[in-house]
Amino acid sequence: MKTKLFGRSTITGAIIAINVVVYVITRILPDVLNAAMFFVPYALSEPWRFLTSAFLHGGLIHLAFNMITLYFVGVGLERALGAWRYIFAYLCSAVAGNVAMVVTSALTGDPWIAAVGASGAVFGLFGVWLAINWRDWRNTQSMLIFLGINLVWGVFAANVAWQAHIGGLLAGIVLGFAWMRSARTARTRRREFIRDVVSSGAVVIALGGIAYGAMLFVPVRI
Repeated sequence: MKTKLFGRSTITGAIIAINVVVYVITRILPDVLNAAMFFVPYALSEPWRFLTSAFLHGGLIHLAFNMITLYFVGVGLERALGAWRYIFAYLCSAVAGNVAMVVTSALTGDPWIAAVGASGAVFGLFGVWLAINWRDWRNTQSMLIFLGINLVWGVFAANVAWQAHIGGLLAGIVLGFAWMRSARTARTRRREFIRDVVSSGAVVIALGGIAYGAMLFVPVRI
């Protein structure tokens, strides 16, 4: 019997493919990396960097680790969430990771913070997974240990944007609990969808407000 690598998880496969293609492009055209990476002083003037940086990677090992991790958490989660929630969770968590970098810059007074990588988005998917499965201690226990090890390692390892991991994770948890509440309390699919859209929009607005507010305290803005 033949089995498909991604099964019905076509979005996960597409995200991985996009990341691989972008990585190849940046190897051929290095200027693309500089033009699309997240750099705190450009946060307001070039806001697309909040998203584009999540599809960039600094090296092959960085890419491979993020994509393997995305595969293992994403395949099952995509089926559980459905297409639009999954895509939104991934992109919103990517943005949240970079918002955390802005907050770090504001708190430390260091404006020269740059970041690339999908880890914030991937950690966000873990956050959604935890929110959905938080009652199942057997499953969440191993996941919490895995996340704890990665968060601690990120803090002490060189050139790791651990702040993005935390930002993405928190955004994913918030989205996961909001969507779970809608699923439990809404009487119809239409109401559930409306509540999901409202809660998702609220998260986006909150992230925008946090980023803008933090940028007011960043000493250098371009």
